[in-house]
Amino acid sequence: MTPKSIILNTTSLILTLLAQWTFAHTEVPPGLGSSQAQDLVSQMLQKGGGKGGGGAGTGGGNTKGSLPVAPDQVQKFIMASKKPTVYIFRRFEVIFSSLNVGDDLLNMYNKLYRSEKNVFQALQEAQFHTTPNGPCIDSDGVEKEASAKDFPVICFNLKKISDRVNSDSVQSEILALVTHEVSHGVGTDEREADLLQTMTKGSLANDPYNKIPSLVNIYKSAIEDLQDTLNEILKTLPQLKTPEICVGMTMLMSKISEANNRNMNSIFDTEKNGIALSGLRETEIMMGSMLRTVAGMTYCLSSFPEYQKISRFFGDRKEMPIKEFYSKMYPSQSNIMIGVQDGNIRHLKTGDTATLKLELQDLHTALTEVLNKL
Repeated sequence: MTPKSIILNTTSLILTLLAQWTFAHTEVPPGLGSSQAQDLVSQMLQKGGGKGGGGAGTGGGNTKGSLPVAPDQVQKFIMASKKPTVYIFRRFEVIFSSLNVGDDLLNMYNKLYRSEKNVFQALQEAQFHTTPNGPCIDSDGVEKEASAKDFPVICFNLKKISDRVNSDSVQSEILALVTHEVSHGVGTDEREADLLQTMTKGSLANDPYNKIPSLVNIYKSAIEDLQDTLNEILKTLPQLKTPEICVGMTMLMSKISEANNRNMNSIFDTEKNGIALSGLRETEIMMGSMLRTVAGMTYCLSSFPEYQKISRFFGDRKEMPIKEFYSKMYPSQSNIMIGVQDGNIRHLKTGDTATLKLELQDLHTALTEVLNKL
């Protein structure tokens, strides 16, 4: 054996072991089951002050701090609320969709996300009208802090809001009030809107207007970095040897795991941010992309036990639904209600560069869709 061949064989072994280690230490985040979703709802209600108690009349509380907030500051937060509210509604979408059939919140979920006009469209249509101290009258003729009686116009009484909030609570209170009022644009009743408002308050920490964009930018950068790695592999794939491809696939798996974890952590986070970086469809795409990468590692490691079982899953089939692959790969997650996207995963074997390219192209398309929604 020549020195060059020894070096090549040693390099191949090291890369293979590295890829194997990456697989062993890459955690596929769980989907979201009905019991977990209900726990998150309960925690948000508890932290937000109980069931309801907010609404367009009070905004959900009367606690005043030592630092008042002027009406013009309240106005600024109202007019800048649409973008962060998108990510708040995304989290509710993922959580509510995981609840058991028959759960009372499912009716609200259907109104918010399955109606002819969903809540994201209502938010986009909404026209925020602020008045210094003029009345905002609801459909019963009662004066409120805010009213969506004439939706898409939503009226906000700046003085009423300013008199109640303080410098610590103003951001979360206004975002909660906005979720309440916008939800009326898709037909929620007062009780349902109160619940949304309470849960929003119960899941937001201080300074969400700065924290939410920061989290989104970090997540976006992680996916863009992932796309750069993917593009480099696709561009050079015809010239690469198997060890080099395995280096790229190992990097890809590590980066997609990091990006996926950021999104799932945002959904399960009940202490800090109260958002989902990706909506329901994009969350399922990220989970499916993670699984596609796991299956794709069989190109490098088909002789290893972890990947031999993947080959057994496929048998003689050239591909299988991503959801079926998920249930076979992670049977303990069989009761999960939020999982992965529709579509198929191809059966990869060592050296099958043509099929690997098709998988990577599908992965690129999926990640592009996620990026375009950020």
